[in-house]
Amino acid sequence: MKSITVARAKSPGNDKEIQNRISCFNDAVKGTQAAQVQVPTKPSTPHVLHFAVTVGPPGAPMYLGPNVAVGPYVKLASTGGQAQANTSKVVLTNEHEIQILALWIEGALSDEGVIFVSPA
Repeated sequence: MKSITVARAKSPGNDKEIQNRISCFNDAVKGTQAAQVQVPTKPSTPHVLHFAVTVGPPGAPMYLGPNVAVGPYVKLASTGGQAQANTSKVVLTNEHEIQILALWIEGALSDEGVIFVSPA
């Protein structure tokens, strides 16, 4: 015989804690730069949304492919095509800049899920 146990309890209010966390976050990002990348329009054929983050010297050319590391959980289409990419850059220091690339790559995600990949 199988039974289901249900436990219920009233949780204490945490509005103050949430407001403290929001305040700490806002203080941390005040006066800094933010990167925003618009996700390109999804093509009508099967594609996987791909993000690439690169750190390099300020003013380095944005890498747009054709060789992007997608990892073992992406089944690429035989044509290997990629759709339009959108980019953003943020200068961190005199020596470092972050480049962000968002694009749709023709193919499908496998059943295993998502992975973060380093080309190293």
